Amino acid sequence: MTSYRIRRLHFFPAFKFGCLIGTVVTVLPAFLLALVVYNVLGAVRSWLESWAILELPGLLPDLNLLQIINLADVLTQIQRLHNMGWLLVGGLTIGLIIGGGLFSAVMAGLSTLVYNLVAAISGGLVYSADVEGQVGQVAQVAQAAPAPGRAAANPWFSAPQDPQQRWPLPPGRITVGSAANNSLPLPKLAPQHAEIRRETQGYVLYDLSGGQTWVNNQPVLRPTLLPEGTTVQFGTYAFHFHPGSP
Repeated sequence: MTSYRIRRLHFFPAFKFGCLIGTVVTVLPAFLLALVVYNVLGAVRSWLESWAILELPGLLPDLNLLQIINLADVLTQIQRLHNMGWLLVGGLTIGLIIGGGLFSAVMAGLSTLVYNLVAAISGGLVYSADVEGQVGQVAQVAQAAPAPGRAAANPWFSAPQDPQQRWPLPPGRITVGSAANNSLPLPKLAPQHAEIRRETQGYVLYDLSGGQTWVNNQPVLRPTLLPEGTTVQFGTYAFHFHPGSP
């Protein structure tokens, strides 16, 4: 079981995902609502047309009640809309779908901004997941060096399953990430994922990935000292760290 701390959400992916979900979800409701609007227009049209001519036999000539109360233009517009038939239903459906997608996208974007603000203060939510079969796998992309016959002066990483597999590291400053110029380049990580610095008390690990680095199965929330044999995990890559001879 591995814990992940979600410290930051990306705005534009959330915006696009919200737009996609909102568009898909509103297809059927938009069509049904468009049918309801069309039927309501038909009912209102029939009701207004029934009031268009008011007959008062023997008293007054036939009167156009709609003209008297200034609703004749309203009836004309309703008749035009209702006569569009399925074209009106299709246009309303498309408009409602677009509106639903935009509304969902805006809400997703605002939620992302609010979460990032709260996470910046509280550290974000912690998510635990069983990633057995991934966590603990050692990177095979870096060429492991054979075990030296004596203690090495420089630090190195070793494989948890096979201590004889070693990855030599430069002294002083060690960088880990997917960029090719890192001391240990590993794919599927942030370009500058983490950094290990030689300081007075020893080698100290700094997480630059926003919560995807662990030391002894604990998320790195602050600069962390790395004693001999410490288990360090970058994403799904796990190593044992050895500071080497002083």
